[in-house]
Amino acid sequence: MEIYNKLFNRLNPDDLLLTGNKRLIPFLQKTYAHYQQKQKKQIWSTPKFFTFTHWLETLWEKQFIEETGFSLRLLNKHQECVLWQTIIQQSAYFFLDTAHTAKKAQEAWQLVQQTQLDYRSPLFKQCNETETWQT
Repeated sequence: MEIYNKLFNRLNPDDLLLTGNKRLIPFLQKTYAHYQQKQKKQIWSTPKFFTFTHWLETLWEKQFIEETGFSLRLLNKHQECVLWQTIIQQSAYFFLDTAHTAKKAQEAWQLVQQTQLDYRSPLFKQCNETETWQT
């Protein structure tokens, strides 16, 4: 707990703490409250705890609201899955379970984005499955 005490000692009430996942937020809030109680405080302002993803989505929405002519939209998971289903249904290939295929395509696309692979690279033309990403 010493590492959290050092962190909390440096936090200001208006600070934002980013976490890797949602499970960590309640733990940090509880630990922060315990830290404040040990400091003999009866009331305190709690810093904001966000997951990195939630923080990024919030920034995106803020940009959308504030920027006139900002035409890009951030899809939620359901909208993205529907888009993948539409793409798969319109493809030249036939799939028995387009919903399952769409989910797998969605997961694959997320991995491509997270690893920053260049799907336009000639290496992706080595087989039909990966070449399809380029169209």
